[in-house]
Amino acid sequence: MTKEQFWLNVSAPNEDGCMLWERAKFKRGLGYGVANLKSVQQAAHRLAWKHTYGDIPDKMCVLHKCDVPLCCNPKHLFLGTHQDNMRDRDAKGRNACGQRNGMSKLTEAQVFNIHALRKDGVSTKAIAARHGVDRSTINLIVRGKLWKEVYNSLPYNPEEIYSMIIPERSVTKGADCRASKLTEGAVKDIRWLATQRVKYAVLSRRFGVTRMTIHRVVTRKSWKHVK
Repeated sequence: MTKEQFWLNVSAPNEDGCMLWERAKFKRGLGYGVANLKSVQQAAHRLAWKHTYGDIPDKMCVLHKCDVPLCCNPKHLFLGTHQDNMRDRDAKGRNACGQRNGMSKLTEAQVFNIHALRKDGVSTKAIAARHGVDRSTINLIVRGKLWKEVYNSLPYNPEEIYSMIIPERSVTKGADCRASKLTEGAVKDIRWLATQRVKYAVLSRRFGVTRMTIHRVVTRKSWKHVK
């Protein structure tokens, strides 16, 4: 979707000055609009900021002054950190549980990190070990059943992104290495997909490894024990 096409899908300002996104919304979330930029789904209000002011700095959120999720009026948007987002949420009465629960072992920052690791293809087992919690807890977090407020504030559609990750399988040898991101099942999938002429760049993104790793797997310079 080009910049011109994007703005064609935004309404004229209403009586409150809000310019509303008129197309799709995320299936899960707080009513934010969703648009495609170079075949990647992004929140519409974030694209509105990019088209008006340029790139969004790393680790920054685009927040609403008007508290209207579908609003794409650049004058109603401002940049803030995740902490600013949470403070803004609390000030406007949108609080949820999460860290406020005295039984919680995790902080909000750790939950954002859990989502970032899962998005990169790290297994839920490895994430659980890293954060000292049960694997079932990690599964509930990445499915939005726990810490829902963090899940809903992610700048991408978790359900869609996580569904592209190959299911974890039992592993041996190469996967025993703690540095390995791949399993035997994933290696077999990579080799089969390569025979179907799937590009290394696509495989690299899908499995969360470098193109060189994909090349070494396909040419059997690594994971030689996997038939």
